Amino acid sequence: FVRGTVRSQKPFPFYGAGKDEIESMDNINTGNAAEGILNALNPSSASKSMPMVALRGKVILPNVTTTFDVGRLKSLAAVNAAVDEQSLLFVSAQTDGSIEEPSPSDVFSFGCVCRIRHITRMPGENIRVSVDALYRAESVRFADEEGYFRVDVEECGPIVGDAIETEGYFRFVKSEL
Repeated sequence: FVRGTVRSQKPFPFYGAGKDEIESMDNINTGNAAEGILNALNPSSASKSMPMVALRGKVILPNVTTTFDVGRLKSLAAVNAAVDEQSLLFVSAQTDGSIEEPSPSDVFSFGCVCRIRHITRMPGENIRVSVDALYRAESVRFADEEGYFRVDVEECGPIVGDAIETEGYFRFVKSEL
């Protein structure tokens, strides 16, 4: 709409289309975006390759939206590579936060696959990355690729404890409230 009038051009291929113009939704090209979203929401047991960021002093858990700051060149390159792909990033904690340039042995093998929501430029060379943690995963192979770590990850199921013990904990906590 422009000043109360209807544009002559149709903004979408199916807007105002008759039966002869489009017979089904199969004719609409959605590109790789929809496929990437479906793959991220329905992870399979097969390994997936994606960039990795090692965090110092922070652990990200599944089904959480959080932010973290990135300043190391390897981590900046990994975030840029993730944005260029499907915005998926494997995030894991370092075993020792004082190490400036971690090697694969300095990073825990378990972490979270995250979808990048938003990137904010900070003063200097740093950026703040907002992510949705999708699921828990384990890195099965590391590769140093073009200045950042690329990992093959496999989804890990949730950790489920003994049902009787869990019930006991719930009763204990409930009685203390």
